[in-house]
Amino acid sequence: MAGLLMTITDAGLDALVDAGGGGSDDIEIVSIGLTDTPFVQSPTITALPGQFKLIDTVNGLPVSDNIVHLTAHDVSSDVYDVTGFGLYLADDTLFAVYSSEADPVLSKAALAYTLFSHDISFDNSTAANITFGTSAFTYPPASEAVKGVAYLATEALAD
Repeated sequence: MAGLLMTITDAGLDALVDAGGGGSDDIEIVSIGLTDTPFVQSPTITALPGQFKLIDTVNGLPVSDNIVHLTAHDVSSDVYDVTGFGLYLADDTLFAVYSSEADPVLSKAALAYTLFSHDISFDNSTAANITFGTSAFTYPPASEAVKGVAYLATEALAD
């Protein structure tokens, strides 16, 4: 399966870019909105079309200069299909969105727990500026800086 390409919204970019200094501001992603309504991804979106659920059990961490790992879970008895989602900041700004054209990217049954895990990559070293809300579970990919599903040694450590 190919990666899910997210679109950072204009409002999300405004929150991330330090207008005065030209660098990046720190932001906190605290929730994920879910929708079963396919939509056209656009940076001008300010609300997730057809949002039916907001998950606030979100955690994550930077795993490299340009990649953050995000984990969320839903332990409710809700039943749903998800064709799109959005990431929300602490001030309710819609930071980034994803939409599948038709096929669900996630389905949940009443007896199942949802574990949402996603790696988000950026063109630059923005990952250090992103923090996450609290959750009891995170399972990031491995990098030389972060122990995750494995641990990658640096050349010096291997030597």
